[in-house]
Parts: sequence; C-alpha cells; structure tokens
Amino acid sequence: MSTKAEPLLSIRDLKVWFPVQRGILARTVGHIRAVDGISLDIGSGEVLGLVGESGCGKSTLARAIMLLEPPHTGQICYGGRDVVGMSRLQLRDYRRQVQIVFQDPFAALNPRRSVLEIVTEGPLQHGLIGRGGAVSACGQLLRDVGLHEDAMYRYPHEFSGGQRQRICIARALSVRPKLLVCDEALSALDVSVQAQVLNLLKDLKEKYGLSYLFITHDLHVVRFIADRIAVMYLGRVVETGTRDQVLATPAHPYTQALLASAPQPGGVRGPKVALPGETPSASAPPPGCRFHPRCPIAVETCAVVDPVEQNVQEHKVHCHRATFPV
Repeated sequence: MSTKAEPLLSIRDLKVWFPVQRGILARTVGHIRAVDGISLDIGSGEVLGLVGESGCGKSTLARAIMLLEPPHTGQICYGGRDVVGMSRLQLRDYRRQVQIVFQDPFAALNPRRSVLEIVTEGPLQHGLIGRGGAVSACGQLLRDVGLHEDAMYRYPHEFSGGQRQRICIARALSVRPKLLVCDEALSALDVSVQAQVLNLLKDLKEKYGLSYLFITHDLHVVRFIADRIAVMYLGRVVETGTRDQVLATPAHPYTQALLASAPQPGGVRGPKVALPGETPSASAPPPGCRFHPRCPIAVETCAVVDPVEQNVQEHKVHCHRATFPV
C-alpha cells in the first residue's frame, strides 16, 4: 500500500494581519487581513501556481513564507518542521533552501555591487564555495541563465530588465535551493522577454530539481508551467486542483469569472461572467463567504455561513453552491 509523500512545504491556517493605527497614541483599531487562514502544500519537484487579482494577498503570502512578514498565527512547515519556531541557525539553512525572485529585478539588486559580488555573496556566506572558486561558480550560473560570463564584471544598471531578472534567478540558484518562490517574476518584463524567462525557469526546474511557488495574475502563464493551481480571493484560497481541473472545469464562480475575463488565443474570450461592485476591503471583509457580495449565484446562506471545503479527489473548493463535473 503506497502512502502519499510528505510535502516539501506545508502551510496551515496561515494569517498575516497588519494593524490599523489611529490617533496621537497610535492605538490599534483594527487589522488589514492580507492573508487570513490559508492552507497549501507544495510537493517536491512540483510547480504550484497561485493566481488572483491584485491586492488579494499573493505577495504578502510570499513574503510570509520567507519570514519577511511575521505571521499573525498559523504554521509554515518545511521538511516537517515549523519555520516560525526555528533557531537562528536553522532559519539560516531554511533561507538557503527556500529562495525568492521578486517582481522588480532592478529594485532587488544592489546598484553598487558587480554581478560577481551579487551572485557569489550567498554561497560564500554559506561556505558552499571558496574565494578562489567564486569566478568559476559565477560564470557557470550566468551561463545556466543564458548570460555571457563577461557579465559578472558589470553592474545592474548596464542590463535590460530581462537580463536583470536572469541575474536575480542566478543569485537565487547560487545557494542550491530546493524551492523558488517566484513573486510576479514576469510581470515587469516585456511580453517577448516573459516567454524567454518562462522557458528558462522551466528548463532550470528540470536541471536543478526545483519546486516552484509561482505567483502570477496571468492564467496563460500557469497553464504553461504549473502542475497544480490555487486561486486566491481577499486573503483566502477559494479553489485548488490540478491544472486541468481548475482551468478546464472550474468549480468556484470566482475562478469561472477569472477564466472568462482572460483573452484566449486569437483574441477570443469565453462566456462573459459579470462581477458587480468592487473587491471589499481586507480590513473589513464581509461575513460568510467573502465572495458573496459579487457572486452571481449567491444565496442567503452565503452571507452568513463561511463555506467549508468541498472536494472531489484533488479538486477542492470553498463554496456552498459549487458543482463538480461528473
């Protein structure tokens, strides 16, 4: 009898709240619930695509995984250990094994340092290479990301946006991670460059045996690279499943609306799904299902009862009225 392998990264009921302070004494009068009870798993060698509209909390989740934002409550387990309670030494090793690629490559690079210094700082600090092997290691990494090794003697301002993002990827790979968190890593690039970097990431996954948490608002990107997809709305995950389950047979009305709004090849769009109103504020989320004020199929129960998870095999959805294909 086979057992399911333990996930590489497991997130359970994670909440990241930011205090809202007012008055001379800066009293806390509320919280912005950027991430509000998320549970996700990422398996070894897997690409999990996280999609959702701007402001839903995707980037906050990425920063929480890296502990750049302290979690309010919940667990982030890597290799079966909760990283929130790790010692400094354990946390140092965790941050080596889990790296992040940010959205803006220019802001993520120190303009006063050469590419050689940027790419080799991490492995030198972790003792993965010696000073004598820095040039050789940097040259190999630059070749792996599609840059000429002469680039190591130049500075970030001398490169294009796509080249800078390749440098960021090389820096992340330099410490031999197992998981890359790609936080909108393509959105600041031209469309043609996006395709090049996306193909590069797919090749590097196979070469280095990586897992990805790939955060994006572009459904065409996750269709190309993701094994599983999680859909996020107002701080919560509303649907997860395999790529084909979520994209071909979406069960949540929000996922259906996202897919309907995405242009198809040839400029054709699917059946229009109108969503009235604006996304509610994360500081005052609606009771019950958070999507109910905009949901075209909401009933009275949706406004008062938080939906529990329904699932068929790996396809999971938080919706009172979800229907799964037979």
